[in-house]
Amino acid sequence: MRLKGLSTSRLDKRLAGYTLLGAAAFTVTGIAHADDITYVPVGQTFVALGAGANYTLNLSGGTSPDFTITANGPEVSASSNNGAQILNDGGDPAALVYRALIDPAGSNWGDGGKMSEVVTGNWPDNGKSAYLGFYFVGTDGDHAGWMNISTTTLPPGAAFTINSYAFDNTPNEAITAGLDDPNPIPSPVPEPSTLSLLAMGSAGLLELRRRRRANA
Repeated sequence: MRLKGLSTSRLDKRLAGYTLLGAAAFTVTGIAHADDITYVPVGQTFVALGAGANYTLNLSGGTSPDFTITANGPEVSASSNNGAQILNDGGDPAALVYRALIDPAGSNWGDGGKMSEVVTGNWPDNGKSAYLGFYFVGTDGDHAGWMNISTTTLPPGAAFTINSYAFDNTPNEAITAGLDDPNPIPSPVPEPSTLSLLAMGSAGLLELRRRRRANA
């Protein structure tokens, strides 16, 4: 059977294109692999009781911490130094889902800012986790990474737990949130656009196989 207006060769090319398009939704060039990741379990909880509490992380070897995560009263904040950056969403550190892209060359990077209004903010305030995306400046370039953070509301303040963090050993390379995390945060259902691309790619692959069997 031939679709109207398309030759067999053109149809095969069109179907192959749909297949590649669907696969491209899940493929990113220049992205880290799990065997190139340094993973560090932490498991430390910090409670703010008026004076505040903070967790510092220095990966670049600078004289000051690259990152400071702080709980003080009803909110949690994150700041950075030494050229390090935190991935933001509208000025606030973004609460990333599993496999979200963290690309040092991407946009929405910025220093400091409120991480979560633990009662009304977009970071979970019930003990569940989200990923914080970051990169630090090494001697060989920018290294992307993620931090698994849980937050809770504990009157009269707030508490947060640094569950773990990881970073890419290769500079200037993208990483996905939760890569190499042995206990990854469950992802939500994929967006309809992603599902459509997957369905399009699968349908194209099946049609190509059917046509090749028919012409064999």
